[in-house]
Amino acid sequence: MSSATVLLPGQADLARRLRAVDDDPRIVDQFHVKLLPAAGQELSGPGVAVALSLAFEEYRHEQDLPSAVAAALFRQLADYAMAIVDNPVVRRQALQIISAGLPPS
Repeated sequence: MSSATVLLPGQADLARRLRAVDDDPRIVDQFHVKLLPAAGQELSGPGVAVALSLAFEEYRHEQDLPSAVAAALFRQLADYAMAIVDNPVVRRQALQIISAGLPPS
């Protein structure tokens, strides 16, 4: 397994990239905010997948999302990974892990 890592964008750039995926004010204020602490961190592909998944799970449980809404947001995790990861190796690793996950039921 490759030890490739990526330095995630700083907070302002990360927020901009996340909004490019979904700019719904509720998502920005309640989901994106859970990803902002990762700004500037050095992560591997699995690390990116874990960060996105943990933020998703926290948001899903806090908001008690209906299954259909949670599944739609889960499907967007790949879009978020593509938006925030510039390194193609790290991006590919993150996408493989995210795509192997099962949408919540």
